[in-house]
Amino acid sequence: MVEDFLFNGQTGEIAAFVLEGDLAAFFSGRAVLFPQDIEGIQAEAIVLKDGAEKRLQSESEGLKGFLSAKKSQVRRLVKCLSDRLYALVSSDDRPEVVRIKIKIVSEELAISGRYDKNALAEATEFVQQHWASIEYDLNRPKQWAKWAVEKAWQQITSK
Repeated sequence: MVEDFLFNGQTGEIAAFVLEGDLAAFFSGRAVLFPQDIEGIQAEAIVLKDGAEKRLQSESEGLKGFLSAKKSQVRRLVKCLSDRLYALVSSDDRPEVVRIKIKIVSEELAISGRYDKNALAEATEFVQQHWASIEYDLNRPKQWAKWAVEKAWQQITSK
């Protein structure tokens, strides 16, 4: 049985399925299945490709790098970290500089005492691993605005 879905935040596509039941019994009752292992979906069953059951992963292993929708506190902390970092990180910063800035912001949040330390640690690890895509999401509206202004300027100057 499918217990949860994880979605790609950029495309909206399903990135993984969290399964419970017989198929997941070997993985303490919960396992992760990826869309590329699905042959088709019927009304009451998921049809797996050959060998898909061998590619199942435990929940902890399969969900590395994902934030579950059930972890709303971690998601809020990822947003908080990202918002603070947006002003601190420049496009010229090397990856090791970005890692240090992420650590500094995380430590500032920890010192405040307002956040669960485990959730903050998970959010910090996620931001460390995914900063490039987070930065892309933060910069996308600015890039669209810049593109729109450039297009408008081209239209104005071409007349």
